[in-house]
Amino acid sequence: MTCMEGPLPASPCRLAERGWPGRRPELAETRPRSRGNVSLHHEKMMTTILEAVQPVLASRDVEASITFYERLGFSETFRDQADGPRYAGVARDGVELHLQWHDETQWAASIDRPVYRFVVRDVDAPFAEFVETGGVGEDGSPGSPWGRPGDTPWGTREFHLRDPDGNGLHFYRDRG
Repeated sequence: MTCMEGPLPASPCRLAERGWPGRRPELAETRPRSRGNVSLHHEKMMTTILEAVQPVLASRDVEASITFYERLGFSETFRDQADGPRYAGVARDGVELHLQWHDETQWAASIDRPVYRFVVRDVDAPFAEFVETGGVGEDGSPGSPWGRPGDTPWGTREFHLRDPDGNGLHFYRDRG
């Protein structure tokens, strides 16, 4: 695996170098490799610049989700309607999340929810902030071994919590 330095402290390359359990060497030669914005499977240079990614989190109650994310320091940026919104956005520190209402019948299983990882400089600071604002209890988030800030075997310091709809939020940094 050829790794290039990137902006993320816990890049897949760094985790792979540490023997991260998700690494599968037998697939190394079958995966597309890239260097910067040039795919090694294609000789043509990609010219489109991806400026941001804005995950859309499913929500049973968009208004309640806005309130929850405000306790985490996010600010509402838009909503589709004043009362009973079905689509809204929240942002903090250059990170924008969209919240979209989904009918109860669209939820496959209560535990089948996506996880979003946020890179932070100091894992303990947002945890303390979220405790202070009521976003998480002093004992952390139940149901995860990383409900409170801790050092992981894969070389990060992190803590996990879930929003009211069960979407996972991981706040982490590389210990290296």
